[in-house]
Amino acid sequence: MPQISGLDFLRALPRRPLVVMITAYEQYALAGFELDVVDYLLKPVAFDRFWRALEKVKDRLVLHQWKGVPLAAPTASEPAPPVPADDFILVKENGSLVKVPLASIHYVEGMKDYVKIFTTERRLVTYLTLKKLEETLPADQFTRVHKSYLVRNAGIQALQGNMLELTGGVQVPVGVQHRERLLHVLHPHLVRR
Repeated sequence: MPQISGLDFLRALPRRPLVVMITAYEQYALAGFELDVVDYLLKPVAFDRFWRALEKVKDRLVLHQWKGVPLAAPTASEPAPPVPADDFILVKENGSLVKVPLASIHYVEGMKDYVKIFTTERRLVTYLTLKKLEETLPADQFTRVHKSYLVRNAGIQALQGNMLELTGGVQVPVGVQHRERLLHVLHPHLVRR
């Protein structure tokens, strides 16, 4: 499109339709998935790969009908619906898009413009800020406990001083400015409102 890019057009829509991106440029994949595209195809596209993308669209349509969710995704001006516990995020690692189920994430460590995502199976390193990932993850399932750490609420085992113990004996620090929010997550009636 001569006046506006496809991504800018998609961002400008008041409600986003189900979209399959087809492009020759790999660098737009992450932006596409951040805009909740159904699939991302790199040119030249083989017919079987195109067919799988169409199947994903059909699956998403069925899922939306079953859950009673509107077809178009909400934009920044509308509140996003809560992310189901069985949902996932897509992150780029070593040039590949990796599907990471939310339920498998134990905690995330931020390192300036990168994050390490510690899951039940592995550790992933991806070019993404902790702030951006925090905005992506559902707030009722993940809590920022330190300027460099996000944890899965279900994995919290104990709070000892300024250290948080997670499932598997992992310990992460708790920042002063994040302590009250953490206490609310651990035990809502401890925090005065």
